[in-house]
Amino acid sequence: MKLHEITYGLRQILFEPHNRAKIQVSEPEQKNDYLVIDSLKVKHKDFGEQVVPFNQGLNTIIGGRSSGKSILLGCLARLCGDFTPIKKSKSSYDDYIADIVKSMSLDWRDHSETGNRKVDFFPQSYIIDLATDKKKISELVVRILRSEETFNEKLSEIKDFLLEQTGKIRSLFAQYKSVKQEKEVLYEELLALGNKQGIQQEIDKIKCGMAELKLSMLEGLSETEEHDYELKKEQLADFERQKKRAIHDIKVLDGIKNLRLLIDISDKLFDLDKPLSDIIEKSYSQLCSEASEAWKKRVGTFITQQEEKIKDLEKEIKFIEESSEYRKAQGLYAKNQEYMGYADKLKVENKRLENILQKEKNIEGRGVKVYPYISFKHTEYIELINRYLDGRASVNQDVINYQYKNSEEYTAFIDSVFDKLYSRQYILKRGIDIEEAVEHVITFNGFAINYNIQYQGDDLESMSEGKMAFVILRLLLDFSKSDYPILIDQPEDDLDNRAIYAELVRYLRIKKKVRQIILVTHNPNIVVGADAEEIIVANQHGINSPNPDEIKFVYRSGALEESFKNNNSNILLCQGIREHVCDLLEGGNAAFQERENKYHL
Repeated sequence: MKLHEITYGLRQILFEPHNRAKIQVSEPEQKNDYLVIDSLKVKHKDFGEQVVPFNQGLNTIIGGRSSGKSILLGCLARLCGDFTPIKKSKSSYDDYIADIVKSMSLDWRDHSETGNRKVDFFPQSYIIDLATDKKKISELVVRILRSEETFNEKLSEIKDFLLEQTGKIRSLFAQYKSVKQEKEVLYEELLALGNKQGIQQEIDKIKCGMAELKLSMLEGLSETEEHDYELKKEQLADFERQKKRAIHDIKVLDGIKNLRLLIDISDKLFDLDKPLSDIIEKSYSQLCSEASEAWKKRVGTFITQQEEKIKDLEKEIKFIEESSEYRKAQGLYAKNQEYMGYADKLKVENKRLENILQKEKNIEGRGVKVYPYISFKHTEYIELINRYLDGRASVNQDVINYQYKNSEEYTAFIDSVFDKLYSRQYILKRGIDIEEAVEHVITFNGFAINYNIQYQGDDLESMSEGKMAFVILRLLLDFSKSDYPILIDQPEDDLDNRAIYAELVRYLRIKKKVRQIILVTHNPNIVVGADAEEIIVANQHGINSPNPDEIKFVYRSGALEESFKNNNSNILLCQGIREHVCDLLEGGNAAFQERENKYHL
């Protein structure tokens, strides 16, 4: 049986039969000793010398305004190693607590003192601040989901995918810049080469002149010899092209011989044990070295093949050039300087035409596409754009005021921004490098994993702040797999009364069986409705509420069923815990009455 003493304790079992009495061999609802705060000891001028005991279940701290309730809870948090600010925008409050804890010690039920131990601490207004901050809600959901192994695996997959895609985009952009520079050079060369139509007309004119000259060159070459000479010239031209291509390929292969094949994994090892991390890093480094050497060897084989090909081609070229038929024809044609002049001119014009055709082919169709997905990070996008673009320029307003609609539309938008940046249609801030601006825009991951939370058919964003705060509190209490103590300061400030009684009380009843809960409250429904095992009454010394020896802050604890009144001048000792609950908490009598009427007692 869970009771304080016989007289009123047995009566409490009638009020709470399911929670106050068990028939079994072992004591129910026992928690691990290292997860239970047993007591707090303090010896300080503002507190005197006190010991504040705690129960392993639900502990509620009550009292009038500025009676030291939040101070006590804040000291518990600090002694456990949690340095979350106790009061928003009140650094002096935190400074005061930092001074007090120097004179305090925390005893855990495993007989160890103080020392940093994990607790969940939610200071005043923490829950409503969290409920109205989308980013913090997402962080909370991720924190809870991280306790699931499958979630961590999927999250790692997504992170790896994003890193891989960002790397690909950077690589493609580097290629794009190279191609763009090539393209600009090609355009300049194309203009320098002349008009394509004019060159073709010139070629036709030269051919006519050469044909007329050939009729006069009848001294020495038969039709068969002339035909063989033309074939050999074509063969020579083809061998020269192959040789040139092979030389080009060797340069390309030589450039990729020292490529880094494997990614750096050091940032993925930080969660591992240090010795294991060192072993893996060493093994991975060795693997990288082996792969690099194997790659160099493989590429070297391809280079050797191309070098052998060049040697073979040079032999073929030499064989043709030194053949008697070719040399005879060359000699005859060389005698006719006018014909050779035509031939050289034809060669130049043909080369120009070939260059124009090749450059036109190279200029066609160069583009990069980016396909982002998931939800858009608008704030980060604005920060990025403002870093590079002049916000005062009217031509920049479409990109500065952009509003995300969907991934397809965003893709088209980024394509447009990409083109306009490169064509200098946007005005950049002074000193900004356009290449840097473009690279950061196209590699910006503007998408994040967000979480839509629903409760009773409503989306979180459509709820009232009170209901929203309760749902967040439920996430904190009901879905966490942690079993260390929970410290909460006045959760009712964020919730409406109906939610407190109907929902919060029910969750406190459930959670206190598996986790120690210590909370500050002004609401009697939490104290009485949740059947708190320990009620700690706080009092600040005053004319109408004197403490012994005029000590500033004094605490007294006891069970809910403790009830009496006497003439003691000490405000905390002149009545029982039940009477303190009724005096200090508005609606306290009604809460007790509702509890007792539940079973018509």
